[in-house]
Amino acid sequence: MLKNILVKNNKISGCLTFLYKYYISLIFSIVVGIFIFTSCFTDEAYLGRSIESKSPFSFSLYDQNGDLKSLDDFSGKIILMTFLYSTCSDICPDMTNLLLQIDSKNTLGNDVVFLIISVDSEIDNQVTVNRYLSSISKADSWVYLTGKQEELLEVLDYYYVSNFKRSVPGISDNEEVVHSAPLYILGPEGNTHILYTLPFDAMHVLHDVELMIKRK
Repeated sequence: MLKNILVKNNKISGCLTFLYKYYISLIFSIVVGIFIFTSCFTDEAYLGRSIESKSPFSFSLYDQNGDLKSLDDFSGKIILMTFLYSTCSDICPDMTNLLLQIDSKNTLGNDVVFLIISVDSEIDNQVTVNRYLSSISKADSWVYLTGKQEELLEVLDYYYVSNFKRSVPGISDNEEVVHSAPLYILGPEGNTHILYTLPFDAMHVLHDVELMIKRK
């Protein structure tokens, strides 16, 4: 009788041991599966500075072709927006070169808009703006907006762009425009999302643009 009980208990113990090992293995497999699954869908981070989203500023300015444009005209697209003037020899060439690098690697085509807004209407007009764009072979692909100075100042203030004039040493009656040149990445709805300030890596911007396209 005792022998039978012991044999029966050993069989039960063996079954429990098997079940224990089976369930431990199953739980481990589930945990590993969940980890792999969630890793695949973890959000990739932007490389630029994520900023508080600002709704698009309502403005109407003229492009290099004399056509009136607003941010609504680019709805649904990713916008790379910066602020320059066509004869600038300070930070503008650096920003231009970075934008050219981004554009040269851009595989997204018309989903991305390169948008420049003038910081000085006294310097920028349709002639000077077209000369600038033609010099970098972008007259037909980038958008350069200008307008009255009071209109430009409203846009500059909204996007925190500093802008003032100072005298050029040794040259009488001559001034140069001193300004900041942030690069904003605007989402398809026109809101600001990512900010870059000089200096920055052009490929980081391209990464963020491609990531934003994926999340559209």
